[in-house]
Amino acid sequence: MNSTRDLVGAARDIVRRRFDDREELAIEILNHQCGTDSVHARAAEQVFDALESATGIPAGRLRPQDNFGSLFRVFRSELGSEWESRWATLGLGTYIEPFAYELLEVLDVGSNQGLWRKAWASLDPPPANEEQMIDEIMRLSLCEFVRFAISMRRPQDRRGAD
Repeated sequence: MNSTRDLVGAARDIVRRRFDDREELAIEILNHQCGTDSVHARAAEQVFDALESATGIPAGRLRPQDNFGSLFRVFRSELGSEWESRWATLGLGTYIEPFAYELLEVLDVGSNQGLWRKAWASLDPPPANEEQMIDEIMRLSLCEFVRFAISMRRPQDRRGAD
């Protein structure tokens, strides 16, 4: 019988394969395309590094317009029939987000707690729990995610390299 861990692993593999055919761009190009290449370059590069560490997807294969929900959600139909029993046992809906908590952790790493709370509170309505935070993350594009993460960092941690 397939375990829950196996199901999540299979879903993660599906997500990673979505990037196999993409050319890898230099982080400097992504920084420029996201508008984070001057004052916030160092902070943006830290976010790109954290994304790569969390997902195993080379950051240079991400694109500014990439929507996290489109990239990081795996639908039941994508996994195949061998996972039907485990999916039903878990009571999952139409999709799974196998990197959801890792993406939330990317926002947490290097953030200032006061700025972290302020950034989440700025959303309308502010998320009341982790699941709602993850829903917000899945609505973001790569550039929106990077800028949101940067907003959670202290100003001295946002500056570019001297």
